Amino acid sequence: MPIDADVTTIRMPHTGLWVPDRSLTVTRHGRSWVLNSGRTVVGWVENWRCAADTTLYPRHRPTFSEQHLADYAALCRTAEDATPTPARLLDLLSDEAEMRKIITSNSAQDRLTLRLMDATVVDCPPFLNGTWSSAIPDTDARWGELSRRLTASQQGHPDPGQWWQAYYAGQWLDITARPDGVNPERYY
Repeated sequence: MPIDADVTTIRMPHTGLWVPDRSLTVTRHGRSWVLNSGRTVVGWVENWRCAADTTLYPRHRPTFSEQHLADYAALCRTAEDATPTPARLLDLLSDEAEMRKIITSNSAQDRLTLRLMDATVVDCPPFLNGTWSSAIPDTDARWGELSRRLTASQQGHPDPGQWWQAYYAGQWLDITARPDGVNPERYY
């Protein structure tokens, strides 16, 4: 799979991952994940949500191998502006697919997707702690009420180092304040 190093990159909306193109995607089939190149399944992904343990099992190595994945990963950048390992790339592509599925399901029910982001782990970029949904606020006052409810409820109250976001109008909006030290331009 030749990759043009001069290609304009595309920012993925839910992880902040920058990719050279959308040729590689991960989709869920039951309890397993598959890696697709275009519309062709090129391998199976064993995803444990921990980059060191995420593994690609190529379907046909001459067509698409671990080296093809490594070459593609070398052209990507994480939200932290680092080159992801192939395992981290698979994790991020899986996260994109999972979040897209959640948002699609909530949107079909006219619900707002909420996510709790967590920046409490030292030497680890902020990560998704969980997702919920709510009615879609239609006024500024209702947005404020949503923020107050999230911080007041026992279940929704974020710990120090956590914050709530809502996916609205094609972007992630902070509902509660980000922790100190978390870049406000990342993890939209």
